[in-house]
Amino acid sequence: MASLRRGEWRGKTLPALGHDPQSKILGILGMGGIGRNVAQKALAFGMTIRYHNRTRLSESVERECAAEYVSFDRLLAESDVLSLNLPLNVKCLSALLLFGKPLTGRHAKCSQLLVTLSLRRSSA
Repeated sequence: MASLRRGEWRGKTLPALGHDPQSKILGILGMGGIGRNVAQKALAFGMTIRYHNRTRLSESVERECAAEYVSFDRLLAESDVLSLNLPLNVKCLSALLLFGKPLTGRHAKCSQLLVTLSLRRSSA
């Protein structure tokens, strides 16, 4: 804990463990409450936030999250880390089934990390 307080959370031992999130692009698919919360936490690590959502957020919310709205294809192409924050329903499931193909194809970065945070059951 003391090393965290001193700002040494990355560690000093070689080889470095994990990937440094600083300057990486976090792509958020689903920018509801959970997506916005993830964005706020990622900002603390020095990440750039891009998102795609059914509807674009207001300018004030985008400023608050320091997030840029981008197309789905651009989100896939440019994100180093991709966070899925979607309800688990028929509509989203079918989108995810279609989503898998571009992720493994030419649209996604080959070094991309996929994080699924909030696929939860919903009645819709």
